Amino acid sequence: MTAGDDMVSTATGSPGVAADASTGYAAGGADRKPTMRLEEHIDFSTLGWVKPQIDELLSEARQALEAFAEDATDVRAMQSCVGLLHQVLGTLRIVELYGAAELDQEMEHLAQAVLDGKVTDRDEAMGALMRGLVQLPDYLDLIESGHKDIPIVLLPLLNELRDAYGEEPTDQRVLFHPDLDRPLPPDAAGARAAYPFADVRQRVTQIRARFQVQLLAWTQGKQPNFAEMRDCMDELRAVCHAESARRLWWIAGGVL
Repeated sequence: MTAGDDMVSTATGSPGVAADASTGYAAGGADRKPTMRLEEHIDFSTLGWVKPQIDELLSEARQALEAFAEDATDVRAMQSCVGLLHQVLGTLRIVELYGAAELDQEMEHLAQAVLDGKVTDRDEAMGALMRGLVQLPDYLDLIESGHKDIPIVLLPLLNELRDAYGEEPTDQRVLFHPDLDRPLPPDAAGARAAYPFADVRQRVTQIRARFQVQLLAWTQGKQPNFAEMRDCMDELRAVCHAESARRLWWIAGGVL
């Protein structure tokens, strides 16, 4: 199989197998599976119901932390802080705000470490906790106003909290969870029906040659024509019928 055949296979599926025009799956395939679409959805009405309770719990946790900061012998105050953060964690998980829950969980871990005397710098740990207690309500306000729950924006604070109790930083890839089942936008349309393999191979070979010219310039340290490279991705997507193939080239175009 040639490199051109590899690209055709990536674009359309197995070489020489036509895709089913109605489903985008290879006709006659034994492993046909229905496409599951998981729409990203947050029930803002539910968040609106529980947010006042969350805000109150976080406010009480902040007061408990301040009390412990003023009197390190007030162990009950720190125990209360840990318990309140745990209550918030359960609520956030129920409403499926996993980014916010991740932040709360790291605060709970750090608060417990402070309570157990397992932090090397108590003042630094207390400061990180206070920043978390200030930022989490603001983050929930953004979500309630329509923003997405995107854990990666919390990464610096998450790692500050983890560092305060001696844990390794979280890799940003752990928090990157793109929804690959989300429907493609209208401008990512492709072929209405699968092209014959020979036609696709001819088209893809021409597009590949243009793309490789720009890719070679890039690898040689020259300035490539990124607009031309994006056009190549758009053209590859346009000759594809299967949604999985169109998604690949649509994402590649976005990266470029």
